[in-house]
Amino acid sequence: MLLGIILAAALLDLVFNNRGTIALGDWNMEVRKALPLPHKLWLGGLMAVHLSSLLFVRRHVAARWVFGGFALSHVLIVYVEATGLFAMVSGMISLEHVLTFIPGLIAIYVTRNEIRWPGAYAVWVGAVVALYSGLLWNDLPDLLVWVRMTTGAFQS
Repeated sequence: MLLGIILAAALLDLVFNNRGTIALGDWNMEVRKALPLPHKLWLGGLMAVHLSSLLFVRRHVAARWVFGGFALSHVLIVYVEATGLFAMVSGMISLEHVLTFIPGLIAIYVTRNEIRWPGAYAVWVGAVVALYSGLLWNDLPDLLVWVRMTTGAFQS
């Protein structure tokens, strides 16, 4: 349900806003260093939530999926940077986020009966769902623009 709402909102954002310059913009260390403070805090929050999943991997399958997706996303970025397979642009990063982070959300949903409030795991799950919702809200439109611009898909 939440994923459907995010997808619908992302598609509306794509229809009504020109995101081409964002989706096709470079994504490298220089760009990340030049980001405004709120964006850096967002990235720091993502890093903290992903690394904190290590506290729960022993007892919770969903934490394994979240950490695995995080690790895989970084391996993919390193591979793409090393090989030059794709231009490191925001839309390509959005693709790898969608591919590597959605399985963690699915695992959280499937194992939702393990969430007990109040508790550290429940707080962590809430943080993951909140951050992934924001991430997907921004990444889905960029992903669609990148796919359209690099493959010619969705052209009329």
